[in-house]
Amino acid sequence: MGFPRSLFEWRFGKFLVVGVVSALLDIGFLWIALGFLPSQGAFSVGYVIGIAAHFCLNKWWTFQCRRSDIHVQLIQYAAVTAVNYVVQFSVFSLVIFVLHAESALLPAWAVASGIQQVFAKMCAIPPSTIVGFLLFRKNVFSQGKPSL
Repeated sequence: MGFPRSLFEWRFGKFLVVGVVSALLDIGFLWIALGFLPSQGAFSVGYVIGIAAHFCLNKWWTFQCRRSDIHVQLIQYAAVTAVNYVVQFSVFSLVIFVLHAESALLPAWAVASGIQQVFAKMCAIPPSTIVGFLLFRKNVFSQGKPSL
């Protein structure tokens, strides 16, 4: 079994790269927003910024989608993103709940730094990555007739 010439030949590989870039934006803005918003509000700010980058990079780079019905794609993307938001938010909230119960064991600087929220966000990304790839590939960035 030979090594592929390039990771970027694989659509899923590109999807993962876009995911990493989007996640860095998402987590970075989550961290910044924690300075003036509660955890769930900061989560939402980061999420919106991350998905804006995610849509653009996936449309034009990962899937090289040339569909001209961008208004339909945006509606489809919003639907898939809503599903991913629920998946991520549920995992994020569950991890925050568990960590909060254990926060007495953590040093004060760790609780104050927002590290729990960043850890919870990182736990929430993998499940939505799998769901998102399948739904984006089939519905949003398909080259054929859109299906929703």
